[in-house]
Amino acid sequence: MSYGGALACLLLLTLWSPANPVVQRLGWLAGLTALPLLGWLAWKTRDITEHKRAEEELRTSEARLNEAQRLAHLGSWELDLTRDALFWSDEIYRIFEIDSVHFGASYEAFLNLVHPEDRATVNAAYLDSVKSKTPYEITHRLLMSDGRIKYVHERCETFYDDNGVPLRSIGTVQDVTERKTAEQRLWDSHHLLQSIIRTAPVRVFWKDRDSRYLGCNQLFAGDAGQASPEDLVGKDDFQLVWKEQAALYRADDRRVMESGVPKLDFEEPQTTPDGCLIWLRTSKVPLHNEAGEVIGILGVYEDVTERKRAEEALRQSVERFEMVVRGSLDGLWDASVNVHDPLNPDNPIY
Repeated sequence: MSYGGALACLLLLTLWSPANPVVQRLGWLAGLTALPLLGWLAWKTRDITEHKRAEEELRTSEARLNEAQRLAHLGSWELDLTRDALFWSDEIYRIFEIDSVHFGASYEAFLNLVHPEDRATVNAAYLDSVKSKTPYEITHRLLMSDGRIKYVHERCETFYDDNGVPLRSIGTVQDVTERKTAEQRLWDSHHLLQSIIRTAPVRVFWKDRDSRYLGCNQLFAGDAGQASPEDLVGKDDFQLVWKEQAALYRADDRRVMESGVPKLDFEEPQTTPDGCLIWLRTSKVPLHNEAGEVIGILGVYEDVTERKRAEEALRQSVERFEMVVRGSLDGLWDASVNVHDPLNPDNPIY
């Protein structure tokens, strides 16, 4: 028995005690009515106690739900379409940064909080969902009072009566500003990297563990005889115009990936789309994933054919010059011997 029930029983036993003058005067009538009244009071007390317990459990459940929504930045809402009455959970007020006391919650009031450039799209998404009787979700912006931009992701489902008339819509709103900001920074970084790769005056390429191309810049694609970098994705060196050097390239790839040590500034030949042979100065470094595992290689090279030709021309020129100098010195030495040798009968001084 609950505490309240025990208290009621004690109270009744006291009131209906034979020593109580009222009981003595009522006599048998008191005895007849005592037990039913005692039972009713005990039941009523127990009912009140259970109601109080249910109220406390409900408050605890609501508090836990609010805390969970706060941690997840996820609020819930319900729109009564018959009265245009909008209910928001506490978390939505926190996301929208408005005071629940001064906010006239309605669908129109909500739309006014949406970024002006997204407002028509959000409204159309909701109305189309109600008309087509299908759930929807959308990510859009909020324009805060101080000019800041927030991003929220919404989900919604509408319920109808037996005649297909919409009665209420329920949904969630999640603050995804941090995620969208991180995605934007990642996109900016990726775009900047692609811009650098695209405009760099060197050839850039990257391969997977099997030496299949994952990407390159336009200069590299042109050297390979391809129209665009996308045309190389998934291919290996044996499928390109420099297939005669493919084994050499793949051996270098394998050494770099297996050792994890870059190979820098080395020279190697390459066959061009028109069948000529050019020379490259190449560097290759291993590519790692987040776990530090080697997942491929990144390579860059520049065409040093003209420099090689110039160096070769200079070398040949130096050799010819040295030959001329040596020849000249030999002639000068012979002349010197002839002039200073008094035993030479051909010496013009005699």
